[in-house]
Amino acid sequence: MSKKEIILKNNKFDVYLEKDIFKEIIESDRFPNWNKILTDYSQVLLNMTEKEFFAETSSDNSIFVRFLLNPKALAVVPLGSQFESIKKDYSTALNHPRAVYILDISLNEAKKISNDLGIAVFSSENLSDTYFEGGLFKELVAGDKEKGGWKSLISIKLPVSNSLVISDPYLFEDWKIMKDDEVDSEEAIKSRVLSFSQMIKTFLPKYLKTEYYITIISGKEKEKRSSAGWKKIFDVLKEEINIIKEEKSYEIIFELLITSAPHKRRIISNYINCWSDKGFRLFKFENFEIVKDYNDIHVHRIFNNIHDQGFTHYESATIALDFINKEYETVRRLNENSEIKSGKGFIFSSSGRSEIQNRMLTSIK
Repeated sequence: MSKKEIILKNNKFDVYLEKDIFKEIIESDRFPNWNKILTDYSQVLLNMTEKEFFAETSSDNSIFVRFLLNPKALAVVPLGSQFESIKKDYSTALNHPRAVYILDISLNEAKKISNDLGIAVFSSENLSDTYFEGGLFKELVAGDKEKGGWKSLISIKLPVSNSLVISDPYLFEDWKIMKDDEVDSEEAIKSRVLSFSQMIKTFLPKYLKTEYYITIISGKEKEKRSSAGWKKIFDVLKEEINIIKEEKSYEIIFELLITSAPHKRRIISNYINCWSDKGFRLFKFENFEIVKDYNDIHVHRIFNNIHDQGFTHYESATIALDFINKEYETVRRLNENSEIKSGKGFIFSSSGRSEIQNRMLTSIK
């Protein structure tokens, strides 16, 4: 194997792991799911130096050579120096928000790092083979009561996260703020904000030691609402986010991107792919437990369908994030060129910056 074969690929599922656990996953039958994840979908990033790696690949019988002979295998890359940096400062893992780390550390240490950062970190001594399995699908019938609303609807345990991307072109369709000279009453605005708050809280972790990013993408090609109208919506939502921040005791950066949002409604976190047929206005404003319309909700961990044909939920979410990022880049360029007045897109952020900082979007190349 030549050094030219070490190529990092963008937008693949990055798994940082120790050499011994890699060998155990591939050679034993203890981890069938991880075996398939590594073989079919992952860029394997090893805690080895290049010198150690090439010494081990000098034989055709090397596990690394045999692994790469599989036509589905993407890459095996020695990144020993990067592992040293990670273990000195685990917060560097935030640069790869959808990656996974399987390290020679204790179970308690792995859990602490994972909960602190909202990144999937596992102990190689206590590796779960089913962490990325699990999901939920529900049909919603107009007028039915879902006691507890969003909180009870999403009844599965969600994985760790530090970022959320919500894409729904019709999320604010019923908000009359600055739209065709119509104005919602204060009571109507309050009910809409509380409906939004219920949805957001469902996906937020109880505990975190870093910033949480929430980015909403909305708007349609022929958008009637003005920049001032969107700013009004952003401001009232930002006030609600500030209340949630006090409840959660961690920083939340809220971003609103107005552009031609994809028709398919999505909620994506680091390791979750969620969508709904008619969008995320699931409940009536006047009663957050009464289903608004015939609809459905799908919430899946990223490899819940790993043994099915077609795309995994990880790949599906990646395609959506890539599309959204391209839309953002278009709006950003228009903004920089002062063409934003054409009404083709707006960017609002609680950080005060006119750019999107959500990790899941900025990490896409």
